Amino acid sequence: MAEAKGRAILSSKAKRLPSSSFVTNYLQSFRARPPPAGLEESEELPENTGKGQLQLGLRSMAIKTSDGYEAAAAAFDKALEMNELGDLEAFGYNMRGTFKYLRGENVEALSDLTKSIDLQPSLTQSYIKRASMHLELG
Repeated sequence: MAEAKGRAILSSKAKRLPSSSFVTNYLQSFRARPPPAGLEESEELPENTGKGQLQLGLRSMAIKTSDGYEAAAAAFDKALEMNELGDLEAFGYNMRGTFKYLRGENVEALSDLTKSIDLQPSLTQSYIKRASMHLELG
């Protein structure tokens, strides 16, 4: 009975990101790379564009706080909703999939990472993250 109640509580509970230190450690487990071309810090992109949202997500991630990671996740979601990323679409799916994975939304994360690979087969991180999720899901 307790197991059934526990499952019911967990299924209705909103998915959240883990602690900022966990997210930071997870993200640092991948080789550091500069932002994709067009998203460099020196570029001034308007936030009301998909690319601007990707850049905002990267800036928010750099803060390395819970609020920063939540803002980054929201920015990556919004960037893809705007549907105007061009050659950065695969990167957008990679980042959104990463944060969905961290939230425990594994099925959605797998879908995003697969889309990222379909769009840009050379994006190695998407393969690694997807393989990690497959291992976790058995």
